[in-house]
Amino acid sequence: MPLINAIQWRDVDEDELARRFPEVSLRYGSQLTVMENQWGVFFKDGKALDVFDPGRHTITSKNIPILIDIVQGLGIIGDIFECEVIFVNKSQARVNFGGRAYSAPSGQIQYQAEIGFHGYMIIKIDSPKLFVTEFFGNRQASDTEDVSRFLRGFVIERIMDSFAEHDISSLVRNLNEITDKILSPINDDAKRIGIKVLDTLLEGVDIPEEARRFASGMGQQAMTMQYTRETAEVLP
Repeated sequence: MPLINAIQWRDVDEDELARRFPEVSLRYGSQLTVMENQWGVFFKDGKALDVFDPGRHTITSKNIPILIDIVQGLGIIGDIFECEVIFVNKSQARVNFGGRAYSAPSGQIQYQAEIGFHGYMIIKIDSPKLFVTEFFGNRQASDTEDVSRFLRGFVIERIMDSFAEHDISSLVRNLNEITDKILSPINDDAKRIGIKVLDTLLEGVDIPEEARRFASGMGQQAMTMQYTRETAEVLP
């Protein structure tokens, strides 16, 4: 592995949450430069270790005590050691999401509507050590896209589960109230993985016209009668 004398994350994209520098060899005296909107996290064996705030840091045994304990525990002696460095972006980032969900079965024919939705979250990383441990350790993320993919799934799953608890009549009547209840707990869940959700917006919910007709009493009756006729025609 290359011996690194200086390491820094320069080319930061606006929505790039983190940049992983894979296994490198560092030595006492190596320079770690952390930009103003970043943290630098030393990472080894699936664990986030020492965290560095913005500034230029000369690596010594005093500012990487957790890593040194692990290295020495492995019986490695000397001034050269191997680890990963993960830079974490402090800036806000936007994560878009979208998908399709089904309402709960409704009426005599157990009608389920397929509903489209899309929106976005504005997030920022609140705890770099927890974030790195959760994503790069526990979930073995490689880059920002892996993290964004998880966050999209994280929100989509909650929306799908919530829509599945309501039949289409309830969704049509109480859509705003239901979506507010979906989005409000997301920040509490995100805190457990080191992320703060600053805003979540469900920009669009697409309920098909057929589903809206079913949600009305007369529409449901007509669709039930049609379903009954069609079923009778195919029965022997």
